[in-house]
Amino acid sequence: MAGLDIPTDNIVIWFEKDRILYGGCLVKSTEAIDLGYTKEANLAEWPKTIKKIQNKFGTPAYIIPGHQAGTAIRRWSIHWNC
Repeated sequence: MAGLDIPTDNIVIWFEKDRILYGGCLVKSTEAIDLGYTKEANLAEWPKTIKKIQNKFGTPAYIIPGHQAGTAIRRWSIHWNC
């Protein structure tokens, strides 16, 4: 959908009615201390892909990362700054 990320078979799902974004492994939890396994990642494209998703979906009410806890939007800008 948006571009290259980690891994290349990652899926992002947008629930329009409730403004919920499921970001899979592309979107890291605010609990994450690092990027995790990145051997198959395209690290140069990752920030560009995040930016495309931000531009497409704007401000979700809730974000569900691929691992660990989800986050309310108040943490979005902190964790998504690339």
